[in-house]
Amino acid sequence: MKKIKLRSYMKPYGGYAAVSPLLMIGEGAADLCLPFLMSYIVDYGILGKDIAASPLAAGIMRFFCGEGYSHFAIILTFGLLMLGITLVGGFFGTFCAYTAARAAQGFGHDLRPDAYAHVMALSIEQTDRFTTGSLITRMTNDISMVVEFAEMLLRMFVRAPMFLVGGTIMLLTLEVRFGTVLLFSVPLLLLALALVLSRAVPLYRTVQEKLDRVNAVVGENVNGARVVKAYTREDYECARFAGANRELRDVNLRVLRLMAVVTPVLNIMMNFSVIALIYLGADAVRSGVDGMTTGTIMAGITYVTQVVSSLMMVGMMFGSISRAAASATRIQEVLDTEPV
Repeated sequence: MKKIKLRSYMKPYGGYAAVSPLLMIGEGAADLCLPFLMSYIVDYGILGKDIAASPLAAGIMRFFCGEGYSHFAIILTFGLLMLGITLVGGFFGTFCAYTAARAAQGFGHDLRPDAYAHVMALSIEQTDRFTTGSLITRMTNDISMVVEFAEMLLRMFVRAPMFLVGGTIMLLTLEVRFGTVLLFSVPLLLLALALVLSRAVPLYRTVQEKLDRVNAVVGENVNGARVVKAYTREDYECARFAGANRELRDVNLRVLRLMAVVTPVLNIMMNFSVIALIYLGADAVRSGVDGMTTGTIMAGITYVTQVVSSLMMVGMMFGSISRAAASATRIQEVLDTEPV
């Protein structure tokens, strides 16, 4: 029998899958431009600095307003420009969500009937080997996990690295010394993510196995309800279900406790990074360093936040990858089993 690979179910939706990351690049680029433009509003519109110090800002103003313009015109021009870029980014983001959902849900729609038909063709011995509860979990929860991961992959797989790399480049463009903040914070954040995920990833497969057990107990008692009542085994079966449910709860709590560490650690590191950036920027402004302004510091804070947030997204992606990988392996085991 020909082996069926899960990725083959994405081929009919390859167009949607290819367009989605491109749309996300457009949204990410729009988001990265906004802090830069905000720094122009603060420096040249509000604080009243000479706009000739920035050839790019001066060129934009000459393009839209010609020669001679007030500080209010600077604020209005760059504000409207930010609004326009935000609308363009929103357009890209909306259609990215649509194309990603279309590809992922189509993938799940095609996979479920084939997996169900394959399960129906299995012999009784093969069904018993998998257990009914496990097959139910693989047909429902596992496929849902893979579909959710496929949708997230098409959206976040581009956005997180783009914010990480793009935010770093934009931060260094503002001020090279700001890079020292990331030089210390990013390795610590990556180390924290690695430690947490190395312990959490193996537990995801255990979670699915415990869910198998819960579904198996439910299925056995629903199908054999008459027998259970005839032999007055209700208390025994309730206790058996409670045990399986308790094991599922305990494993889920272990995973959630591990993953709960990620967000506070990342938030603490992000706040320390912002404090360090403000300190460096304020010291440079006080010392009269050329090119360092209040707007530059504000934009730098935004870019640092974007970089750290992208690391949080990377952590979420790795967690989802591990869960989806475990689910995909379990689905593939069913598809690879040749009916006897």
